Amino acid sequence: MRSIILAACLALVAAPSLADGDAKAGAAVFRKCSACHTATEPANRVGPSLMGVVGRPAASFDGYSYSDAMKAFGAEGKVWDEATLSEYLLSPRGMVSGTR
Repeated sequence: MRSIILAACLALVAAPSLADGDAKAGAAVFRKCSACHTATEPANRVGPSLMGVVGRPAASFDGYSYSDAMKAFGAEGKVWDEATLSEYLLSPRGMVSGTR
C-alpha cells in the first residue's frame, strides 16, 4: 500500500513540466499522499519528503530511514529523473525488489 501511495505522490511531483495539466485534479490525488509525504517542505513524515525529488539521488533525503532495498538502489547511483520515476511508478517493487 505504501508503495502505491508513494508512486502516486512521485507521479505528481515528477511532472511539473506538464504546465497544461489539471492542478485541481493533481491536488486531489496528492491529498492521499500527503498523509505520509510532503512536497512543499523538507520534512519527513511516514515517507520521505518529495520536495525536490526530481534530480535527487535515490534514498538520499537526510533523516529518512529507507529500506535496505532502496539504499542499495541508491548506492547504484540512481537519480530520480523523468525516466527513472516513470519506470518506478509503473512497478515500484518490480524496479526495486524489497522496497516498502
